[in-house]
Amino acid sequence: MFAGLAARRSGDSAHGYGSLPAALQRGAPAPGAGLRQSAAARGLPGVAISPPIPVTVDPDRWISALHGKCYVRKVQQDTSVTVGAGRYYLTQALRGQQVIVQIDASDRTLVVMHNGQEVKRVAIQGSGRGRVPFAQFVELLCAEARTGRVPPQSTPHQLALPL
Repeated sequence: MFAGLAARRSGDSAHGYGSLPAALQRGAPAPGAGLRQSAAARGLPGVAISPPIPVTVDPDRWISALHGKCYVRKVQQDTSVTVGAGRYYLTQALRGQQVIVQIDASDRTLVVMHNGQEVKRVAIQGSGRGRVPFAQFVELLCAEARTGRVPPQSTPHQLALPL
Protein backbone atom coordinates (compact mmCIF):
# COMPACT_ATOMS: atom_id res chain seq x y z
CA MET A 1 0.00 0.00 0.00
CA PHE A 2 2.78 2.46 0.91
CA ALA A 3 5.51 0.83 -1.17
CA GLY A 4 6.49 4.06 -2.87
CA LEU A 5 6.62 6.10 0.32
CA ALA A 6 10.25 5.30 1.18
CA ALA A 7 11.38 5.98 -2.39
CA ARG A 8 9.77 9.45 -2.59
CA ARG A 9 12.00 12.08 -4.14
CA SER A 10 11.67 15.83 -3.83
CA GLY A 11 10.60 16.09 -7.49
CA ASP A 12 7.74 13.55 -7.32
CA SER A 13 5.05 16.22 -7.41
CA ALA A 14 4.50 19.88 -6.70
CA HIS A 15 3.40 19.25 -3.10
CA GLY A 16 5.85 16.40 -2.43
CA TYR A 17 3.18 13.70 -1.96
CA GLY A 18 3.52 11.98 -5.32
CA SER A 19 3.82 8.46 -3.95
CA LEU A 20 1.16 8.63 -1.20
CA PRO A 21 -2.27 7.09 -1.78
CA ALA A 22 -4.92 9.58 -2.91
CA ALA A 23 -6.88 9.29 0.37
CA LEU A 24 -3.87 10.42 2.41
CA GLN A 25 -3.13 13.23 -0.02
CA ARG A 26 -6.66 14.58 0.61
CA GLY A 27 -6.07 14.59 4.39
CA ALA A 28 -8.17 11.52 5.16
CA PRO A 29 -7.34 9.83 8.48
CA ALA A 30 -4.47 7.38 8.38
CA PRO A 31 -5.27 3.67 8.44
CA GLY A 32 -5.75 2.56 12.04
CA ALA A 33 -6.34 6.09 13.33
CA GLY A 34 -9.56 4.90 14.98
CA LEU A 35 -7.58 2.37 17.01
CA ARG A 36 -6.04 5.16 19.06
CA GLN A 37 -9.22 5.36 21.11
CA SER A 38 -9.13 2.83 23.94
CA ALA A 39 -11.37 -0.21 23.80
CA ALA A 40 -13.02 0.80 27.08
CA ALA A 41 -13.80 4.27 25.72
CA ARG A 42 -15.48 2.72 22.69
CA GLY A 43 -17.73 0.76 25.04
CA LEU A 44 -16.51 -2.74 24.27
CA PRO A 45 -17.94 -5.15 26.84
CA GLY A 46 -15.56 -7.19 28.94
CA VAL A 47 -12.62 -4.79 28.57
CA ALA A 48 -11.34 -3.49 31.88
CA ILE A 49 -10.61 0.17 32.38
CA SER A 50 -7.08 0.86 33.61
CA PRO A 51 -6.86 2.08 37.19
CA PRO A 52 -5.98 5.74 37.72
CA ILE A 53 -2.38 6.75 38.39
CA PRO A 54 -1.75 6.63 42.16
CA VAL A 55 -1.12 9.85 44.08
CA THR A 56 1.73 8.22 46.05
CA VAL A 57 3.87 5.12 45.52
CA ASP A 58 5.71 2.84 47.95
CA PRO A 59 9.16 2.36 46.38
CA ASP A 60 9.93 -0.42 48.89
CA ARG A 61 7.00 -2.63 47.92
CA TRP A 62 9.31 -4.93 45.98
CA ILE A 63 10.81 -6.02 49.31
CA SER A 64 7.48 -7.55 50.40
CA ALA A 65 7.11 -9.29 47.04
CA LEU A 66 10.54 -10.93 47.45
CA HIS A 67 10.23 -11.81 51.16
CA GLY A 68 12.07 -15.06 51.84
CA LYS A 69 13.88 -15.10 48.49
CA CYS A 70 17.45 -16.45 48.80
CA TYR A 71 20.55 -15.65 46.77
CA VAL A 72 23.95 -17.35 46.86
CA ARG A 73 26.93 -15.01 46.78
CA LYS A 74 30.68 -15.41 47.08
CA VAL A 75 32.30 -13.12 49.65
CA GLN A 76 34.97 -11.04 47.90
CA GLN A 77 38.48 -10.35 49.21
CA ASP A 78 37.32 -6.98 50.53
CA THR A 79 34.64 -8.92 52.53
CA SER A 80 31.79 -7.60 50.37
CA VAL A 81 28.87 -9.26 48.63
CA THR A 82 26.73 -7.58 46.00
CA VAL A 83 22.97 -7.91 45.85
CA GLY A 84 21.31 -5.83 43.15
CA ALA A 85 22.94 -2.41 43.17
CA GLY A 86 23.95 -2.66 46.85
CA ARG A 87 27.29 -3.73 48.26
CA TYR A 88 27.27 -5.18 51.76
CA TYR A 89 30.30 -5.90 53.95
CA LEU A 90 30.69 -9.02 56.08
CA THR A 91 33.49 -10.43 58.24
CA GLN A 92 37.09 -11.28 57.28
CA ALA A 93 36.51 -14.95 58.18
CA LEU A 94 34.06 -15.31 55.27
CA ARG A 95 36.40 -14.13 52.49
CA GLY A 96 36.19 -16.52 49.55
CA GLN A 97 33.26 -18.45 51.07
CA GLN A 98 29.77 -18.95 49.63
CA VAL A 99 26.99 -17.38 51.70
CA ILE A 100 23.20 -17.34 51.41
CA VAL A 101 21.58 -13.92 51.45
CA GLN A 102 17.85 -13.97 52.27
CA ILE A 103 15.43 -11.03 52.07
CA ASP A 104 13.48 -10.39 55.28
CA ALA A 105 10.67 -7.95 54.54
CA SER A 106 9.54 -7.71 58.18
CA ASP A 107 12.45 -5.38 59.02
CA ARG A 108 13.75 -4.61 55.49
CA THR A 109 17.01 -6.47 55.99
CA LEU A 110 19.19 -9.01 54.25
CA VAL A 111 19.96 -12.03 56.42
CA VAL A 112 23.40 -13.47 55.65
CA MET A 113 23.78 -17.17 56.47
CA HIS A 114 26.81 -19.45 56.30
CA ASN A 115 26.71 -23.19 57.02
CA GLY A 116 23.08 -22.87 58.13
CA GLN A 117 23.85 -20.21 60.77
CA GLU A 118 22.84 -16.56 60.66
CA VAL A 119 26.04 -14.52 60.46
CA LYS A 120 24.78 -10.98 60.00
CA ARG A 121 21.75 -8.81 59.25
CA VAL A 122 22.19 -5.69 57.15
CA ALA A 123 19.63 -3.05 56.22
CA ILE A 124 18.65 -3.07 52.54
CA GLN A 125 20.33 -0.04 51.02
CA GLY A 126 17.99 2.66 49.73
CA SER A 127 14.95 1.37 51.60
CA GLY A 128 12.93 3.15 54.24
CA ARG A 129 11.94 6.24 52.28
CA GLY A 130 8.25 5.68 52.87
CA ARG A 131 5.62 6.66 50.34
CA VAL A 132 6.62 9.27 47.77
CA PRO A 133 4.56 11.31 45.31
CA PHE A 134 4.12 9.55 41.96
CA ALA A 135 5.97 12.30 40.05
CA GLN A 136 8.98 12.00 42.38
CA PHE A 137 8.96 8.22 41.95
CA VAL A 138 9.02 8.60 38.15
CA GLU A 139 11.95 11.04 38.48
CA LEU A 140 13.83 8.45 40.58
CA LEU A 141 13.19 5.79 37.93
CA CYS A 142 14.35 8.12 35.16
CA ALA A 143 17.54 9.00 37.05
CA GLU A 144 18.24 5.29 37.54
CA ALA A 145 17.62 4.59 33.86
CA ARG A 146 19.90 7.43 32.74
CA THR A 147 22.81 6.50 35.00
CA GLY A 148 22.35 2.74 35.08
CA ARG A 149 22.45 2.73 38.88
CA VAL A 150 20.23 3.55 41.81
CA PRO A 151 20.60 7.20 42.82
CA PRO A 152 21.78 7.93 46.37
CA GLN A 153 19.24 8.81 49.05
CA SER A 154 17.69 12.06 48.02
CA THR A 155 18.51 15.05 50.18
CA PRO A 156 16.34 18.14 50.35
CA HIS A 157 17.44 20.77 47.88
CA GLN A 158 16.22 24.16 46.84
CA LEU A 159 14.11 24.22 43.71
CA ALA A 160 15.34 26.33 40.82
CA LEU A 161 13.42 29.54 40.35
CA PRO A 162 11.82 30.05 36.93
CA LEU A 163 13.46 32.94 35.10
